[in-house]
Amino acid sequence: NNKIAIVTGGAQGIGLGIAQKLVDEGATVLITDQNIELGQNVEQAVNSIHFLPHDVSKEEDWENVIKNALQKFSKVDILVNNAGILATEENQCIENTSLAQWRAVHSVNSDGVFLGCKYGVAAMKATGGSIINISSVAGIVAVPDLIAYGASKGAVRQLTKSVAVHGGRRGYNIRCNSVHPGIVSTRMGDQVMKV
Repeated sequence: NNKIAIVTGGAQGIGLGIAQKLVDEGATVLITDQNIELGQNVEQAVNSIHFLPHDVSKEEDWENVIKNALQKFSKVDILVNNAGILATEENQCIENTSLAQWRAVHSVNSDGVFLGCKYGVAAMKATGGSIINISSVAGIVAVPDLIAYGASKGAVRQLTKSVAVHGGRRGYNIRCNSVHPGIVSTRMGDQVMKV
């Protein structure tokens, strides 16, 4: 109640579900997404949800999101690093995955979470808070046909542990946890079922 939350990839799927639940529990939520039309539609439909366009792989976008959140709400209590992509090409096995696809998936799924944690910790270290990184069961169990995706989500799992220990050792009162969903009935989940 009365918390300020940021949810990346919040215009649809799991991110939208998280944002709606946070609002139900009394939070004010800033969703970010690359899909401007969907984000604006959500903002218009729900009073306690605000929207900013955001490419999580770009550091300047993170700087802008955190700056806007602090200017508008004066604090950030919760950050949910949810934005992610599955693939950019048809095939994602070790023999056929291109370096370009590997880098594209990691730029969103790994780099985006790294940047979120970096700027989230900076915004929260004086007041405390909670960072929740959405990983995947693919970050724990091998998925040979989604090699770039699985590796990116494994990176999220390990990054989360390091951020949690960092905050604890410095007394920042920032929790950092990862969540590892299985296949969920979303647009991305439907893509997984085709692999």
